[in-house]
Amino acid sequence: RQPRQHPLNLLIPVGPVVLARSFGVGERQRFFGSLSAALNLLGRAVLGLGDFDRAVALFNESLDMSRERNSQSGRAWSLLNLGLAHTLHGDMAAAQPYYADALEDYLNLDRRGGVLAVADGLAAGLAAGERAADAVALMAATDRLRAQIGESLTVQEVAMRTDALAATHGSLSEDAWTRAWQRGLELTFEQVVALARK
Repeated sequence: RQPRQHPLNLLIPVGPVVLARSFGVGERQRFFGSLSAALNLLGRAVLGLGDFDRAVALFNESLDMSRERNSQSGRAWSLLNLGLAHTLHGDMAAAQPYYADALEDYLNLDRRGGVLAVADGLAAGLAAGERAADAVALMAATDRLRAQIGESLTVQEVAMRTDALAATHGSLSEDAWTRAWQRGLELTFEQVVALARK
């Protein structure tokens, strides 16, 4: 049986762990933080190509690394990406716990962009159900709040929102949809958090 290969061993011939042993403590922390970010970025790219299983494996690798290094920011991003992957795969039951944990991490880190990304993911899970109006309100609010802080959406996030908004149109009348969108435009950041936690 062949030993398990690290996902980036093909990019770093000596292997990332072996390479890291030559660093000082501070350099090692930065190295693993960069490696965790690289795994998330690679997972996003693979997810964009439609390879769900490989993307999830990369996100989980990053999550494990972030937990080992006690990196809350790395953990939050990995959790968000796992939620996004499962959302795009159509499994909101699996996505929900990842989003819930990512939300608390991003709140602790005071990263509003991360909180808004999680809120969009949670909204996608509500889009076709009884809380479709809440999904519309969340997406309207995240649109407005994201513009205020200069955040933009990734390709995967645009795809998720497009599908979610289409689902809400199928769940609500035109008047109900418009009222929900208008309600969302008036939500504060704190109200978005409360609605996401609901």
